[in-house]
Amino acid sequence: MSPPRKWWSSTLDSRLRGNDNHIFVMIFTLLATTLVGFYSYYSSYFVPAIHDEMSYLFQARTFLLGRVVNLTHPERLFFDAYHIINEGIFASKYFPGFALTLVPFEFFKMPYLNPVFFYGLQLAIVFFLSKEMFGLRTAYLAVPLVAFSPQIVIQSCFLLSHLSSACFLLLFMYGFVKWRKRKSGRILWILFSGFFWGLAFLTRPTTAVGIAFPIAVMILWCASKERTRRTFQEMLMWGAVVALSIAAYGIYNKAVTGSYTKTPFELYSEIHAPYHRYGFNTWEKYRDEANGPRVDRRMNEYYHNHKLLDGFLIAGARLGFFIEWIFPGVAVGLFFILIWLIELRAKNPWHWPIFCIFLSLQAIYVPHWYPGLIGFGSNYLYEASALVLMAIADTLVRAVGNIPSGRWRSYLFVGGFCLAVSSVMFLNSTSQWVSDGRALKIYVNGIVEAAHAEKAVVFVRYAETHNLDWDLIDNVPTLDSAVVFARDRGAENAKLKKYFPNYSFFIFDESSLSLIPLAL
Repeated sequence: MSPPRKWWSSTLDSRLRGNDNHIFVMIFTLLATTLVGFYSYYSSYFVPAIHDEMSYLFQARTFLLGRVVNLTHPERLFFDAYHIINEGIFASKYFPGFALTLVPFEFFKMPYLNPVFFYGLQLAIVFFLSKEMFGLRTAYLAVPLVAFSPQIVIQSCFLLSHLSSACFLLLFMYGFVKWRKRKSGRILWILFSGFFWGLAFLTRPTTAVGIAFPIAVMILWCASKERTRRTFQEMLMWGAVVALSIAAYGIYNKAVTGSYTKTPFELYSEIHAPYHRYGFNTWEKYRDEANGPRVDRRMNEYYHNHKLLDGFLIAGARLGFFIEWIFPGVAVGLFFILIWLIELRAKNPWHWPIFCIFLSLQAIYVPHWYPGLIGFGSNYLYEASALVLMAIADTLVRAVGNIPSGRWRSYLFVGGFCLAVSSVMFLNSTSQWVSDGRALKIYVNGIVEAAHAEKAVVFVRYAETHNLDWDLIDNVPTLDSAVVFARDRGAENAKLKKYFPNYSFFIFDESSLSLIPLAL
């Protein structure tokens, strides 16, 4: 019998050679996804903490009912919630793509498995895309780098659209690369590419445009060079798929806002936070709207008026945070980014498109600035993370030279998993900024359950220092769950009695963290 080390080296290495490299992907992805799943549960307890998550859940639950929007409750002011449109219609302000991916997970009451699933899917895509663009050795290094990048791991703890849109955009890139490399079947690959870009556009439209712009230029440049009938047909097919996704987006807008061009996001901002608009000089442009009756003064003031120079300055800050979050620490991240930039002269031509994508995504968000972007706002560049890490992996492979193809891969596999454990330990404190929000949500649910009320309406009385990042007004679209949360409106609370005849009534006072029975 061979010694364990010899068996590990010879057997696993033979498995990783040639067409059997999918074994590596399966084993590594399974282990990493399981580890990150436990981390996600430990960090989030699968409880939504910020209003973005609640809005996406609300949207998925609406879709599960077979609807696009819900009718507003007659006493709508009790049910105003951040990122929920509540003006004649009751709907999320967000784009529909991510909520559609949430629907099957919400159907089985396991929505937090959605980001974990897309985390694992992203690893598989990164492997095969890296293999196509840079080769097998780079693919083996790119997967661990992506798997344990702090920014990517943390995204698995939130019901946010970044993970799914990143997967769609990586598949868009995969289709484009296959289209460039194939001599036959090119129409299928260009359709594949256009389809997944369309899904990304329905999920995060600005990000999808930012990433696609350099690739679209490349596609048109290649077509102009070839000038064949086949290339012309491929361009038409690609354009048709892209046009269909844009049309679907317009139809969704029409259903929610009544206009094909007015997004739900824009409608929400118009009603509640006019200063939160894409562009510059928002205070000058929307000062009149900021005096409207439904404007949330505190939230509206949270956003800042800014000029073009401010936009570039915040872009630099955002880039700094991106470097910090892509690796565990600014120094490490900056070191690897600098190596990549120095090696952009490498022979492999795929480094330049990735570099252009990174710049394009940075540039398209220059007009979008509010204080939240200064911290965790590097997630606006998140969809470029895997591509940048793939390019860095290729740079490192080139820097090291001809890495032996045998035992190296086995050691890389083991070392990568050990890196996973150490990275997760390091990341233990990275999501603490929302821990108070999750703890508050869990506490409120616990004391309501302890009140032994079969059905309850809980009026929430917020403290003066209430954090805008989370909200306790979190309901199903039909407002018929066992516990319904409403805003405390003092003497007007009695108005809800006729709508909830079999419910007990309580006030939750955030200042004292107490649940007070209320007789109406």
